[in-house]
Parts: sequence; C-alpha cells; structure tokens
Amino acid sequence: MEWRSGRARATALALLGVASAAALAACGSGAPEWALDEVVAGSPFHGVHGLDFDAEGRLFVGDVFGQAVYEVDDQTGAVRTAVPAPLGESDDVEFGPDGTLAWTAFFGGEVRARRPDGTTLTLASGHPGFNSLAFAPDGRLFATTVFLGDALYEIDLEGVAPARLVARGFGGLNGFDFGPDGHLYGSLFTKGQVARVDVASGEVTVVAEGFGVPAAVNFNSRGELFVVDTARGEVVRVDPATGAKTVVADIDAMVDNLTFDARDRLFITNAADNAVIEVDVETGEQRVVVSGALSVPGDLVWDAARGRLLLPDVFAFRAIDPAGHTVSEIARAFERELHLPCFVAVGERWIAVAGVAIGELSPAGVQIFDATTHADHATIGGFVVPHGLVFDGADHLFVADFGAGQIVRVDVTHPGRRTVVAEGLRGPVGLARNPAGALLVTEYHAGTLVRVDPGSGATNVILDGLDRPEGLDLFPDGRVVLAEVGRRRVLSVDQLTGRYDVLRDDLPIGLDLPDALPPTGIPTGVAAIDDDTVYVVSDLETALYRLRRPAR
Repeated sequence: MEWRSGRARATALALLGVASAAALAACGSGAPEWALDEVVAGSPFHGVHGLDFDAEGRLFVGDVFGQAVYEVDDQTGAVRTAVPAPLGESDDVEFGPDGTLAWTAFFGGEVRARRPDGTTLTLASGHPGFNSLAFAPDGRLFATTVFLGDALYEIDLEGVAPARLVARGFGGLNGFDFGPDGHLYGSLFTKGQVARVDVASGEVTVVAEGFGVPAAVNFNSRGELFVVDTARGEVVRVDPATGAKTVVADIDAMVDNLTFDARDRLFITNAADNAVIEVDVETGEQRVVVSGALSVPGDLVWDAARGRLLLPDVFAFRAIDPAGHTVSEIARAFERELHLPCFVAVGERWIAVAGVAIGELSPAGVQIFDATTHADHATIGGFVVPHGLVFDGADHLFVADFGAGQIVRVDVTHPGRRTVVAEGLRGPVGLARNPAGALLVTEYHAGTLVRVDPGSGATNVILDGLDRPEGLDLFPDGRVVLAEVGRRRVLSVDQLTGRYDVLRDDLPIGLDLPDALPPTGIPTGVAAIDDDTVYVVSDLETALYRLRRPAR
C-alpha cells in the first residue's frame, strides 16, 4: 500500500458544491491567540532502543520513530544528535573494530553505516524489519529482521554484495552479541529463550529458556552473559553451559536493549520511559541517566466521568490528572498485551485503543478495556489501519479505518456485528460525535473536516483547504477543536458555518515518520475539557501542552 497516494472518494462529485461554499465561509475572525503552557515536559527521544559505546567511551543510542542516532553523556544525561533524521532511523547501533558506526533502519529495511571519516553509506537494503546487529570478533557484521521478518543475514561492509542469508525462522532473533567462543548468542523474542547460533551453518542451540519476553543479550569483558527480560522487567545473568539463570536487577518492563562500557558498567534502554539507565549487576541498584514522562504520545481524550485525560503513548497507555498534571500508567507494552497504542476513546463502560500496525508486534486491531478496572475485554480485528475512535452509547463503537477509507460501527460486546456506515473517505483520522448523533471526521488526504450521517452515510464538508488535519474534539458549546498539523496550529471551528478561529499557531506538532507508516504517523491529539481549556499533544517534543482562552 502506498500511503502517500490516498484514495478516491466515491461521493466526491456530490460534495463539490458544499466544499466550495465551506471554503468561502471559513475565514478566521482575528481573535487573540490562546495562552500556551507546558504541563508535561518532553524528552529528547521518541522511544529509545539499541545502544553502544565507541572506543572513546561515548555512548550512542538509536531511535526508530525519531529517526535519529543520539550521543548521550552517560554522566550528565545531555543529549545531542549524532545522525539526524531521517538517515538516523535506528533500532540498534553498533561500533565495528575500525570505528565504523552501523545501525538498522527498521521501517526503511536497511543497514546503514558511518565511517570514521564521516562518510555514510547503505550496506544492505530491501529487508523491512532490520532490527538487531553485531560485529563478530573477526570484524564481520550480522543483522536480523524481526517482526516484519525472521531471518539472520551477514552484511557486506562495503555495501556491494547483497546480504547473505544465514537462516530463517528463529522465533524473533532479537538483540544479540558474540560470545568468547565466537558463536552468536541472542534472544528468541517469541519463544522466551536464549540461543546460540553458528553463523556458518545457521544451526541453533537453546542455552536457556523460561523467560517472559527476552529482548536482548550482551557479554561483559569477563565473558558473562546477561539478558534483559522486557516483560518481567529483569536483568538476568545466564550460564550458557548449564542454562542457569540469576536475576541481578528488577527493572521496569519495556526495557529494550543493553550494553557494557569498557569498565563493565551495564547500561540499558527503556522505550516506555525514553530512558537510559545504568544498572549495577552486583547490587541491582539503578541510576537514571536520562528519561521522560512520555514516550511517543499520540491521541488524547477527556474522560469527564473520571476526571482525567487518557493518552496512548505507543509503548504505554497513560492517564493525566489535569489538576496536578501528574502522569500515571494504565498499561505498559509487554508487561501485558498492549498493541503500541496511538488512538483512544472512552465511553460509559469501555475504553477503546487502536495501535500502530507493525506486523506481529502490533496487529491492526482495536483493544477494549474496562473503563474502571482497566481489565482486558476484547480485541477487535478486521480493519486495515484503524485510526479515530468514538463510542455510540454504552456498547457500540465507531472506528475510522484510515486504510479502508471507511467508518465502521462495531458492537463491543459482540465484535462480529459490524456495519460500514460511511465509505469513500480520503484518509479519515480524527473522529467525534456531536449531541445530535452526527459524526465529525478529519480527512487527512482531502484536507477537510466533514460531517457524516451514520444512518445514511451522507457526507457534508464543513471546512476544506486544511493541511493535514488530524485529532479533533468538541467543546461543550458545540464548536470543533482540531489540530491542523500541516500548518502547525489548532483551530476552533463552528460546525454549522465552517467559520474558524486560530487558537494558536507555530505549535511543536507534526513529527515526520518513515514512509512505511501511514502519513499521519503518530497523531496529534487534542482534548477540550471546557470551553476555555484545550490540551494538545506535541509529537515533536514528546510533551503535553495546555491552551487557555485569553481573559475576556
């Protein structure tokens, strides 16, 4: 599927007259801009993954969604960009014997490298899901595909020969390292095992098992093997000869990778916390080098019944108290089943969450949780790329399927019961329901805000000429608030006339993401908690802001 191409709208001819009228009516009033406050501070990363030290003792970390490689001062936590976006998209990073920095572009399907003289080149391409990599003792480079593939390759360091397939079907050969015996040792992500791999023959031998979700392994200078278990939140020492395991540190779930420096200090990354953490493997003590309250924030909804904002954060699902602006956690990926959440809706009984669709890692479904207990209820599949969500009464949910150009109504208690209520939409993203029962939808590709009658499927354009509209909500007085990402602003729109006011522009929104993802990437969420207050997510800064009406 080519995300940039969009879809034809079946009802386009019928809407041309309405669209033109809406465009003429939609002029701003020149109202003063709303005040902007930061309520949850941001962080440098958008999920942090692989990490390694260079020969000079400098720490580098990889970032997939932020598409950059960063250098981190392991004492102060200061961060600078080493390889900028989009070239730096990196799930794992590794230094070779000659000082070459290599990294895997997960969505780009490439292994990229930077020579010590600063020259950058692509070593391998055409393999979506390139995830982990390591240099063998003899200087050869190996990389695996995970989630979008399941294979181990040897990579030509000159970037001339195609990647040599070593073997397939490991069960998710994720973070790996070469041991003192010259063999590759890695985590089998989906099998809960750690295995030894002969890179000449591809032969696999399980050396330890019984993990929750082992994410990565690494050896220290003494030849000791350590594993991070992302589901259980543990650092585990493993004896490869016997398979004996010793938990040396309890850590938070969603730890992604690990590395040792020249002094055998262990450092790990945690994608849910945008954190780099030093762990003492003798005492289990931890020192946070850098972290953030949010990871990769997306949509936003006001849960009025419970007095909280709900924010899907890709690697976690969070709640925010608007009074004290404290952040709490509802669920964390891998600690429980959570499909990298991006979109959210809340109803009388249920919370619905839709995630980023990334192969086996995050299926294209909608997860339903109990709104009070947060217990799992159901996962509803059958969508191409689900985006905006809004409840219709207690047990029915409208889903904007971005990939199918449809709005679908599903019965939460009987997920097989579903009805397509509108189709031919051009990239439906944000979704809201007004008191009269009509649906309000932002169309990303068409650049419109439209009203949909869920009974007949009839569509009317309220406002066109928008540049990449995404999240939307309703003020209590009925006006629409929406994020126009292309112009980096938030608008207030009269849904009857299409007239709008710019509440604030020049906002830190509109993170560019790899083309393999839908162009909406991580959506910019907005939520109105009253007629004078709007919260808006910053995907650029991984932060949350509040807009407040100026004094009247």
